Amino acid sequence: NELLDVLLEHLELRCFAELLVHLLSGEAPGHVVFQTNQLVWKLVICIDERRFSSVAHEHVAFILDHVLARTCAGDLCQGSDFLQQCSAAPVLATLVSKVRSDCPAAAAAVAVLASVVLHTHGLPYHPLLPTRSFDSQAPRAARPQLACETDQRRRGANHVSCEGEARTVAVELEAAGTAVVDRLCAEMPRLCSIVEAAARGHTLNASAERLEESRVILHEAIVLLLRTSESSCDNQLTTTMANLDDLSARPGADELRNILVHHGWAVVESRCEGPKSTLQEVLAVLRRASQTRRRDAVTVLPQFGRLALEVLCLLAILVKTGKALVFESMLKAHVLPLCFEMLLSRPTSSVLHNAVRAIFSEVLGEIEQGLELVLALLRSGPLMQRVVAEYRCSVDSQASFGSVGVTRGYMQVGYMGHVRCMCMELHQLGTNFTEIATALAELEDWLDIVQSDMEAMAKLEAEPLGGQHPEATSQPFLPNFDCFIAARGAMVDLSDEIDLSLEDLRDIHEDLDEQQLLDLAEVQRRRRTKALTVAETQTESQAEAAKK
Repeated sequence: NELLDVLLEHLELRCFAELLVHLLSGEAPGHVVFQTNQLVWKLVICIDERRFSSVAHEHVAFILDHVLARTCAGDLCQGSDFLQQCSAAPVLATLVSKVRSDCPAAAAAVAVLASVVLHTHGLPYHPLLPTRSFDSQAPRAARPQLACETDQRRRGANHVSCEGEARTVAVELEAAGTAVVDRLCAEMPRLCSIVEAAARGHTLNASAERLEESRVILHEAIVLLLRTSESSCDNQLTTTMANLDDLSARPGADELRNILVHHGWAVVESRCEGPKSTLQEVLAVLRRASQTRRRDAVTVLPQFGRLALEVLCLLAILVKTGKALVFESMLKAHVLPLCFEMLLSRPTSSVLHNAVRAIFSEVLGEIEQGLELVLALLRSGPLMQRVVAEYRCSVDSQASFGSVGVTRGYMQVGYMGHVRCMCMELHQLGTNFTEIATALAELEDWLDIVQSDMEAMAKLEAEPLGGQHPEATSQPFLPNFDCFIAARGAMVDLSDEIDLSLEDLRDIHEDLDEQQLLDLAEVQRRRRTKALTVAETQTESQAEAAKK
């Protein structure tokens, strides 16, 4: 007990946390260091902002996640005691009571609850969600398995006792998982209130909105200068300066106006003295200012991000259990619309985008129970119109300036890849469920913008590698075109001195194995040697003929 107390007092150090993990991972009775009585409770009460920092809270979540993973795989001889303590009412009540926005320890408490749900149901780690345990990528059993004879002798147990222990742990796993899920479903409104507060706090932040408005204006100015640098018109510079002057007159363009005046690019000043700086110099200044505005906008955002992220991860794991109670609770709490609001309110957090994507994928994976959830999302008109509007901006951007360009006043945001994937899944789901297809068709611009773009993208992906055949002038698409056959045919008339490199062949035909590549290299070496010999012979013959 004294050793345990000392280790708990130093939980802020990662090395002590990992040492405690190894000491708790006793596989045989002779390896047990601590008594399990109230062990989980002692760890849970360390999630206290008055005693420990957030680093120690994170280490507690790491310890419990690892121990639960080993317990649910049947590797710990004290597994039954751990499960009973983790699913005990006082432990769950303490963890749930800390789940509130004003509690610094809330994120760690939610992480512990997510670990309990994950491991008691034997679920694999989700590829889109962050993990804590350092063996999270290792394969593990969904439920305790019977040990082999070697492990039984090492642990000092016989086959009958191990078999009985595995069955006991399996029953306790099911009971513990049910208890935790039932308690969390009852607290679903509390969990959703955190996500809602995070989304609202980001959206209604006046300082962030002002900074973002200024950054958008600076970005428009950058686009104008880039177009000017690529133009060959003589009067393009004068036109650009006039456009910049109009842009600097907009509300929130104070920084742009100051930059233009300082460098002599304001129209009034340029009529007298002319520009003091070159286009590239002004462009560099605008880029630095835009990046500074982006950094400042992220800095002033409210600090709800980590807690909201942990709640989203917990919701994804709850959906993965497939329990009907989870879907009913999420439907009542409007979880999917809240998740999409959170997604659209944080354009720069890829971890959060992945968490929302995981929730959506898990709901579609259990579509028989999640159909009502999806329909509730599609019927939330203003929210889905925002999604369609984002999609329209992305399509217009690519149509106007290419995949790397941006439209006027709009910058490609980080969640568009996730939005496109989810829209594609909804479109595919509509082919199997008429309710989904009807709800999608009722959305304004869905058929004209989203569905037409997805169909065009599907047609593009269906085209063979290499695109249109160079000799095809009247036919817009040749379905049987093979790039490898075309390349081989193009080489028929070439001499032996010209051949494709090994990298070219590997790019054209990915199925070539290493031995085939070596054989091709040897053939090419022989051809080059033969061609060189023939060339030398011809040179000698020509030299002798010249002497004669």
